[in-house]
Amino acid sequence: VSVPRILLASMGAMQGEFGVGLSYDLSKDFKLYSQVYDFDNTKVRLGGEYRWNNNFSLYGETMNVRGNKTNTYMGVRTYF
Repeated sequence: VSVPRILLASMGAMQGEFGVGLSYDLSKDFKLYSQVYDFDNTKVRLGGEYRWNNNFSLYGETMNVRGNKTNTYMGVRTYF
């Protein structure tokens, strides 16, 4: 079964500042995303998410690829 790759754009408040983002679904279970926000002190967020099932996923993200790399983390996300 072929899964179409989907590119989505977003905009709104990110960390309390205006920002824009892109999300790219590489498969039905894996997506990459990026957000650019706080244009006075530009920050770039980059991450990926692997959906294990409809309610559970693993993800990794760096909060600012241009700044402090200690804001990089991995986690578990649940959907209700």
